Amino acid sequence: MLLFRGSTIFWLSLVQPCFGTTETTPPVVNLGYTAVQGIRNASIRVDSFLGVKYAVAPSGDLRWRAPIPIELSDTSSTPEIFNATVQGPQCVQGLPAWYAASIAGKASSVASPPSSEDCLSLDIFTPSGAKSKELPVLVFIHGGGYTLGGSASTAGPTFVEYSNGSMVFVAIQYRLGAYGFLSSNAIVEDGTSNAALLDQRAALRWVRRHVGAFGGDPGRVTIWGASAGGGSVTDQLILYGGENNPPFRAAISEYPWWQAYKNKTTLDSQYSDLLIASRCSTLTCLRKLPFEDLVNATMETYQTGYEAGNYAFGDFYYGPTVDGDIIRDYPQKELEAGHFSKVALLTDHSAFEGKWNPGGNICD
Repeated sequence: MLLFRGSTIFWLSLVQPCFGTTETTPPVVNLGYTAVQGIRNASIRVDSFLGVKYAVAPSGDLRWRAPIPIELSDTSSTPEIFNATVQGPQCVQGLPAWYAASIAGKASSVASPPSSEDCLSLDIFTPSGAKSKELPVLVFIHGGGYTLGGSASTAGPTFVEYSNGSMVFVAIQYRLGAYGFLSSNAIVEDGTSNAALLDQRAALRWVRRHVGAFGGDPGRVTIWGASAGGGSVTDQLILYGGENNPPFRAAISEYPWWQAYKNKTTLDSQYSDLLIASRCSTLTCLRKLPFEDLVNATMETYQTGYEAGNYAFGDFYYGPTVDGDIIRDYPQKELEAGHFSKVALLTDHSAFEGKWNPGGNICD
């Protein structure tokens, strides 16, 4: 394990992507079950494939279940050529009750993309014409407190350009907030806990199966994330007690955010509060709820949980939890016990990460 201080890589990732001048003949990659058509940036010689789905939309009866690989979906609904020229929708965002005050007057000028449950997708950036190459692959898992963010938050073309065309960059999305981390007994009995972590693993398996078609080497995949993304990298290391052959060979966990893991009482409160907010009494009802109604109900649980003292300032309420199977114990204990995938690991810490969200009532 190598520890360093600083976040040069992370800050480079925040540079907004620029797609520059495009060529008239777009790049097309055949994946077997479909083909994807992307954008070619002639200025920096980078091909971008945006919003490529790796799993079936986890909506309706598939809410709070393990992701289904996109190759197993109904082939009659799969287009012969998928349009990967526009950014896909981000996963439904969550907003902790304290968050609005902490960002008052600091709203980003960049418009947020639309959200959807059909968000299990990834963005792929390659050197133009790299199909026959076997380049190392960097897979980015975004942060955002496990409730916010998306693949559009990083600048894949910049990484490929600055590497002089010597790498493939992939950014993935996963279910957030209540959609990805509702983990009460009722969910476990008829679904799965830690669904978002399974989304991440499904995306990594898709990369292993298909990145070769984009010029990447499936045997040289490094996963990387910062903050909640760094925490997610840790979780991928300890998933199922640490798999011997994970779909990556190295990991970069930048200032990993290990949010307080909720106990059973709080997990059950999250679920019961969602039932009340949605006017449902069963999980079946929640799965039948219209999209907007579920969005509103999940947002209400952030306020209800905050008022009940189930979480406090700086906590995003929903996040990974110990379930005895997918995550078998707290990260520190799993790492100390050697229950993690034995791959090369690079990690660091940030001296000032907490400064971005001080309380709105704090002044000089």
